[in-house]
Amino acid sequence: MAFVGQISAAGLGITLTAASTMVFYSMDYSMANFDQTKARIHRTGQTRNCHYIS
Repeated sequence: MAFVGQISAAGLGITLTAASTMVFYSMDYSMANFDQTKARIHRTGQTRNCHYIS
């Protein structure tokens, strides 16, 4: 299963704790957007280590 979304859209209002790996195809100019997007899989309830590939 996969979720595809833009950094600016995926960083708002969505929790992806079913995932443990996040792949960034393209980067945003805002580091705040990047950090917020990474936080979508690293949430309360996440039981696995999170991996980020950029």
